[in-house]
Amino acid sequence: MIRKIGYSLARRPAMKLSRFSRITPALLLINALLLVYTAWLKYNGDACPSCNDLSSFEINGIYIASVGAFASLVLAGLYIATSFRKGLKLLLFILSAVFASLASYLQVIQFYSADDYCYFCLAAAVLFYIAFCAISFEVLIMPRLLIAMKTTTSEA
Repeated sequence: MIRKIGYSLARRPAMKLSRFSRITPALLLINALLLVYTAWLKYNGDACPSCNDLSSFEINGIYIASVGAFASLVLAGLYIATSFRKGLKLLLFILSAVFASLASYLQVIQFYSADDYCYFCLAAAVLFYIAFCAISFEVLIMPRLLIAMKTTTSEA
């Protein structure tokens, strides 16, 4: 049994990602690096005044940026794992929607409490939304396009 499992894993074809599929994990890794840098700025006290003026929010900005970096890394890992298991695509879509919604919620809180945006946090939120759109395209739209293309080529 163990030999059989090892043999099937060794014969598994190499992971093939298209150009479009390579962009999304790279974008998520860039977002994670941006959020780690933002957490470092907030830790040193060099962050913008709007980050330090969140009196209505009890959670420190360092923790928020660290959790955002972890969320980006989770999404990047899950995105790569979907090439091995197709059943993870729905989980990837749901998590990316949750993280993008949470990023916009934090931006709204920041704008209403400080009347200004932190540009690093805003850039991270935009990158979360770009990743969400790319994941949505690949999970929801791309399979339907492939089915439509197969039916039109088989009819002709």
